[in-house]
Amino acid sequence: MTPPSRLINDPLWRHRGNPEAIEHDRFGFRNSVLIEDTTTLLTGSSHAYGTCLRKEQSWPILLQGQGVKLFNASTGAWGFMQFSMAVENYLREGMTTVILVIYTGFDMYAALKHSLETRSPFVAGVLGDSLKPSDIDWSWKAKRDVFVKEAMKQPGAILAKALDEARRAGFSDTEFVTVSGRRYFLEPRLRHLTTDIASDYGRIAWECSTKYMSYVANLCREYGVRLSAVIMPTKEYAFRGEVGGVPYFGELIESESRLHAALQDCLAPWCYEIIDITPLYVENLRAGIFFADSNDGHPNPLGARLISEFLLKSGAFS
Repeated sequence: MTPPSRLINDPLWRHRGNPEAIEHDRFGFRNSVLIEDTTTLLTGSSHAYGTCLRKEQSWPILLQGQGVKLFNASTGAWGFMQFSMAVENYLREGMTTVILVIYTGFDMYAALKHSLETRSPFVAGVLGDSLKPSDIDWSWKAKRDVFVKEAMKQPGAILAKALDEARRAGFSDTEFVTVSGRRYFLEPRLRHLTTDIASDYGRIAWECSTKYMSYVANLCREYGVRLSAVIMPTKEYAFRGEVGGVPYFGELIESESRLHAALQDCLAPWCYEIIDITPLYVENLRAGIFFADSNDGHPNPLGARLISEFLLKSGAFS
């Protein structure tokens, strides 16, 4: 029998975790504790959910195992819209802290995309009448993905080989960097497009994101709880000191640096603490904290464990 899907479509949330899925709790999230027994509400997208990892390998579950009383309301491919909805729906009496886990490579882009697609009256209440820009041109990525998918159908195919073939065929975001004998494929063109707050789409996506963050800050003030944020950079941004001559990489570094600075400025008046994971990534690149021979941008089990240890030593849960 086919196991239940991890995600289900929802007209208000766009999508959410399936409560019937293996590893999920009654809300559709990954937790090893009951919400009634927690004092911290954490919400984010795939980097907080633990995409590409087993439940027990994800850093929020590791923190729960260390006695941190956090409830993880995170789901892959969410953005600021769903973060604010999660805080509104799952912040309970007795909780003292809300932590936003912000992945720079997607969450801002998703804030506008999901806001335009949902039928939720919540969105209109937060955003009002926002402009509706044309979406980013993803045709180049779609063609590359089709090529890689077809290459993966060949006998003995592996992702690294398929990406090598795509690079030889001239497709973007198929370059790699080698660190400590491991190859990591990079997607600077994709990440530039999703982090660029100077573009037409990015400018309005950033405006939407700031409104959602302001809404969360106001909720925290109303409930008398402390707000903190964890900023998780793209894999490409972490590798910026190891890369040279890769197309679109300079544009990505410029756009993501600008986004990091904007996030710090926006969150500073509201947050008790802002924790940037970038230094941890840079310090441990040579230990192998990402998936080798892959273009996936999520931390691997070692990376997740280091994140949990780093956050446990921070003041986020004190």
